[in-house]
Amino acid sequence: MRFLHTSDWHLGMRLYGMDRKEEHSYFLKWLLTQIQTLNIEVLLITGDIFDTSNPPQDALQMYYQFLSEVSKIKTCKSAIIIGGNHDSANVLNAPKDLLKALNIHVIGCSTGNIQDEIIFIGDKNAPDAIVCAVPFLRDKDLRYFVPGESTEEKEQRLRQAIASHYHSLHEYIKNTAQGSPVLIATGHLFAVGSTTSESEKMIHVGNLGQVEAQHFPEAFQYIALGHIHRPQKIGNKSHIRYSGSPIPLSFTETDDTKQIIIIDAEPNTTANITFVPIPQYRKLLRIKGELNEVKQTLKELTHEKHEPTLWAEVTVTLSKQELQINKELKELVKDRNIHILAVKAEKLYEPQTLEKHAEININLSDLTFHEVFAKKCADMSADEQEELRITFDEVLSLLEEGIKS
Repeated sequence: MRFLHTSDWHLGMRLYGMDRKEEHSYFLKWLLTQIQTLNIEVLLITGDIFDTSNPPQDALQMYYQFLSEVSKIKTCKSAIIIGGNHDSANVLNAPKDLLKALNIHVIGCSTGNIQDEIIFIGDKNAPDAIVCAVPFLRDKDLRYFVPGESTEEKEQRLRQAIASHYHSLHEYIKNTAQGSPVLIATGHLFAVGSTTSESEKMIHVGNLGQVEAQHFPEAFQYIALGHIHRPQKIGNKSHIRYSGSPIPLSFTETDDTKQIIIIDAEPNTTANITFVPIPQYRKLLRIKGELNEVKQTLKELTHEKHEPTLWAEVTVTLSKQELQINKELKELVKDRNIHILAVKAEKLYEPQTLEKHAEININLSDLTFHEVFAKKCADMSADEQEELRITFDEVLSLLEEGIKS
């Protein structure tokens, strides 16, 4: 049986205020082609479909249009979607029953009943495959509050709870499933040893920061993970993998090879895993150096007019105070199909009092709304952060809708 693993689309995401809709649309059209031409039987989408818990209407429309097209591909028996930490379980679950009629299974959040996370592919009595579709697990899904426990005790308790969750799923399958189905699991979590980028905003630490490869039952032939945007395996286990995001979600990911993962699995055998690189719609470029070096790079930089506009992030190393750098650098690429999204300064000298004040504003402008919000909430508990983030996303969405109208 052939599976396709993708994750962390972050539909509706903006980079320095710039809409990524064209890039996401390009990826989804490409993905539909891959599902059809590669004869994919099961599509696995492992969380963070949307960038916020209250996504804009065009992101929702793009998502539903994609699912509609997937349902028309005859070779694709099923699509399985789990919620991530950026997703609203209510948003994902709203059309759940309707999508199930199209063999699209949505697990927006944990319900407390592990049977709800078990998806049978084929005949339920003798399935070809079983997918344990584990979504993002919040603290409240795993444990009750224990007064007086230390941070180390809390992390140990949560680590054990996650391991127990996966082992309970495997035990249930072992005791109830007929035949010898292919066994697949999913997860949306932060595993030990994973390499992150700047785009992992508000990463949930503690329980999800302590998961290791050994916590998953060995019986699973492939474990499809989401949450980390760089594709990678975990614990040197080739069958436990993050697929990564399909487009660079920050300039720190510009050199990453974005990919989807194809899994060919038969019962009781090691799965065969291959990678298909995702062609990128738009070029992102990081430029860093002293002011004269940066200017020379920008002067020599070329980009074809017929291609999507190149987006650049510029970091200038300054040995003395320079004025109006932003305006000066952007003037160098004027009318050249190149857009500088951000100009940052690394100062090798001690700023004066007035400049220190200005520097605060510059640093804030480099951050997204969510990154500023995360810094303000850094001392709160994970559950408090999550509750406030949902409200914050709703306020942002209402503000954006008000601006559009």
